[in-house]
Amino acid sequence: MATTAITYILQHDEDLVPLTSDLSELNRALSALCIQAYQQLLSISETRLQPIIVPAMLESEMIPGLSGSGVKLGNFRKRAGSDPRAVERNAGETPSMAAVLRELSALHTAMSRQALPPTLMEQAFRQLTHLLSASALNSLLLRKDMCSWSRGLQIRYNVSLLEEWLRTRGLQAGGAVALLEPLIQAAQLLQVGKKTEADAQALVHTCTALSTQQIVKILTLYTPHSDLEERVTLNFIRTVQGLLKERSGGQPPQLLMDVRRVFPVTFPYLLPPPVRADQLDIPDSLKISFLRRP
Repeated sequence: MATTAITYILQHDEDLVPLTSDLSELNRALSALCIQAYQQLLSISETRLQPIIVPAMLESEMIPGLSGSGVKLGNFRKRAGSDPRAVERNAGETPSMAAVLRELSALHTAMSRQALPPTLMEQAFRQLTHLLSASALNSLLLRKDMCSWSRGLQIRYNVSLLEEWLRTRGLQAGGAVALLEPLIQAAQLLQVGKKTEADAQALVHTCTALSTQQIVKILTLYTPHSDLEERVTLNFIRTVQGLLKERSGGQPPQLLMDVRRVFPVTFPYLLPPPVRADQLDIPDSLKISFLRRP
């Protein structure tokens, strides 16, 4: 923040008048105001995103025809063609990733127009990315109809659209992309082989961002993609549990992620551009014509 005191020297006739102003109280007030504005802005975006996260990231079919031979989504839709925009135009259809990206783009545009520092924008989208990833993963862990090979492929594609959006706007440096890793690994877990001990070792090596409870839960819920695919055996799950026990290292048990987790925010101090005295335009109404320019 700015310095806590500013000293002005006014020259009136032949006298020098020192004026010192303590800005510590103003700094605290401005800091509180910045935090309040930041939280309110994110709260608006979170409220708009919350109803569409699960339908867009888990349920939407951005890869046309993939789920034809897989598990049908209970109360959802008939397909409206391969164009995701066509899907959204039909009443009662599940929102696609396009709806999520529109909300994120609206916030990004608003913040960019205010010329906010890039580091602050990175922190804001890190918070929103956590909401997206945690909400989608928690829903996946509670829904058997989401745990299939075809659905894992759809989810991975949907997440890749969000990854690309973040990277093209230079927001990956703030850690937003890294927060998608648990959801990415959950989608990969639905696609990998689940039969041999080698499969179990590869699975444990790959799913480092998921807890033991999350991995076992997904394996338990897994539904075969077709009649030709076998269910995950209890033997395989026990093998995975044994390997995970070796790697846990005192890792706390965790099934569902904390959707309401709030990351600390830091407001960078940017020095204002230098202004020379001869650039100042002093209104006559202030009646300080006795000030002399150097």
